[in-house]
Amino acid sequence: MAQSLKELVSESLEAYFETLDGDWPNDLHTLVLAQAEEPLLLAVLARCDHNQTRAAEILGMSRNTLRARMRRYGILD
Repeated sequence: MAQSLKELVSESLEAYFETLDGDWPNDLHTLVLAQAEEPLLLAVLARCDHNQTRAAEILGMSRNTLRARMRRYGILD
């Protein structure tokens, strides 16, 4: 059975903590969200053949918000 997204994120976080070698990260919540958002947008857009209206629906955001996030990451068509 495939791992859930939750399990994959947990494993990734554990691996990340290991790379810190005992140091503590700053603003981890913001870091995780920023690292996850771009690949999330890219994956959903690819699944929707870059139909922004459909991608925004799937993501639960307005098309304008999606376009703003795409601009943030330089992925605006």
